[in-house]
Parts: sequence; structure tokens; C-alpha cells
Amino acid sequence: FRASALLLNTSEPVWGLIYGEAFLNLEKGNRNESIQNGIRKKLDSCFELEGDTALKIHLSRNVITLNGLELVIPFEIEYELAVSKSKAVLNMKSEKRSNVTIADLIDIRMAAAKQYKESWEKKRPNYLFEYQNLLIDGGYFEAYTMDLFKDAYAEDYKAYMEKPENQDVMNALHVWMKQHPFEPNESKLINRNYKK
Repeated sequence: FRASALLLNTSEPVWGLIYGEAFLNLEKGNRNESIQNGIRKKLDSCFELEGDTALKIHLSRNVITLNGLELVIPFEIEYELAVSKSKAVLNMKSEKRSNVTIADLIDIRMAAAKQYKESWEKKRPNYLFEYQNLLIDGGYFEAYTMDLFKDAYAEDYKAYMEKPENQDVMNALHVWMKQHPFEPNESKLINRNYKK
């Protein structure tokens, strides 16, 4: 909770998003709504329309460096690049808006999770992304996101749950999550230290 709350209020909010989602998975209490709203508010402030054609993304203030002949790209920039390729960013740009809808939140996090599977997994292992990919593979990622952010996007959650087919998926998700609990441990880490 503290890591997420603190990091969401820095110029490097990527880790606030990651730790916040981990917290939402681990604790089902009254602090959840605070983290959900913190994530929503931070994401809304991380996208900025510039004129009619540009949408700036501010998920990282890190810089790419050259160490000898090796180009060093910090994880936070890789995350931001993955997000920039998401459908959500294209939609926000074409619709000339900077607020993040629940559909955008799904697309943004799915883009990062898929990028993890494609290129970060070995160099930057992270249990949260592994768990997200299990949910994607199972067809539960949309329902998972709706459930995780049901307070911050209350109207969207209500509309989603009015459809019987979504209720069925949500019930199946809850069964799946009991069979596949989110359990970080010494071999399933969510940390900022990476292998070279």
C-alpha cells in the first residue's frame, strides 16, 4: 500500500501502478478504493493532449543512456513504449481526450503484459506480469480488471455486470482465482532489481 501510494506521486509512477495492482490482489479491504482511485487519477494525469495531433505520455522521466557500446533502456521507458503502442493510446488520440476509461486501462495493462511475455520475461522477471498473462490466456483479463477496479470505475462495473454473459465470466473468474491465487513469494517476485 505504502509503496504504491508513494510511487504514484512521483515522476516514475510505473512502479506505483505495478505495486498498486499487486496490493489490490493481496488485500480486499477498505484501502482498496484509495489505491484504485490513486491509479485512475495518476493515469489521467499521465496522458496529455498537445494540439490536435499529439498525445504525450508521462509514465517515466527516465532517460536512455549509452554505457560504452551498450544502449541502456530503463524498464520504465520500456513499459511506457509498450503502453504507447496500445489501442487505448490510439483511441485517446483520435478521440482527442486524455482521461483513461476502463477500456483504456484494460488495453494499457494488456499491452504491457504482452510485451513482458514477448521480450522482458527473462531479463526482467516479474510475477505480476506472469499472473496477468495467465489471466489473458484464460480469457479473464477484462473481467479481472473490472473486478479489480470496480470502485474507481463504479458505473462501468455496474453496466458490465448487468449483462448475464459477463456475470457468468465473473463467476468463472472467481473460481479460477481460487484455483490460481495471486501469491508472490521468494521465487515469484515483484521487484525493481533485474538480471543484467
